[in-house]
Amino acid sequence: MPSAESDANNPAGGAGPEPNRSPLNELLDSVFRLVRTFKCKSAWDVSGLTRTQFATLVTLKEHSPRRITSLAEQSRSDLSVLSRQIATLEGWGMVERTRDPKDGRAFLVSLTGKGRQALSKAWAQQTEELRTDLADFSDADLLHAADILQRITGSWDARAANRAIQDQERNPNEDETQPDEH
Repeated sequence: MPSAESDANNPAGGAGPEPNRSPLNELLDSVFRLVRTFKCKSAWDVSGLTRTQFATLVTLKEHSPRRITSLAEQSRSDLSVLSRQIATLEGWGMVERTRDPKDGRAFLVSLTGKGRQALSKAWAQQTEELRTDLADFSDADLLHAADILQRITGSWDARAANRAIQDQERNPNEDETQPDEH
């Protein structure tokens, strides 16, 4: 049975630090701590956006225009949660929905100028906060960390894309018959 001390050192509540921990266990612990710390940042509150709304705008900036179903897959978000976020952001004038020219039953979502401005403001605030928090790290350290994180997420994204292709091959008509009605 794990001790309270080992639980405190392992964010997932597992066995905690072990003498011969694998690099993957070290990475997993670090990712959990990073995510937990990042979720506590307050830049979202200052900008008037929640973390989820901010993440939705970032995803749209990178992958726009897109169907909501595609955005949910790309951002690894629940479709119903993302649909509510899109509705809120649309009400604020930060995103817009247009009919998909390939399928008039479906909608595409994209950022508006107001959405880009809100994202830019929130991004600048988050960057300034991180600049202060990470002042002890050199630019080279930060670039190295960014490179590693990009490689990791790139690997995850590639695996997710491969799974989506395999799912599409198993169910070829599924996406075509399911328009985004949101």
